[in-house]
Amino acid sequence: MKLWLLTAALLGLALAGCGPDCDKYCAKMASCASAAALPTSFDQAKCVVGCNDSKADKPRTINCIIDQSCSDIAAGHCSPTGQANNP
Repeated sequence: MKLWLLTAALLGLALAGCGPDCDKYCAKMASCASAAALPTSFDQAKCVVGCNDSKADKPRTINCIIDQSCSDIAAGHCSPTGQANNP
């Protein structure tokens, strides 16, 4: 019985690590914000907290942003419509 509980606990820990990498996502977003010379600062710590809270809902978008260039992201490559979200 103890072996079963240990196995279940280890499996749970392994699965908790699955999913998008919020540290990489927020580092990419900070890099793109810096390259675009945005007038406001990018808070990477708040980004990681927000990403961790929503990563189960948006894994494809998070992984897309990690994999794309800043210019592709700005052009809307990772948006659901494929278009930039410029007002």
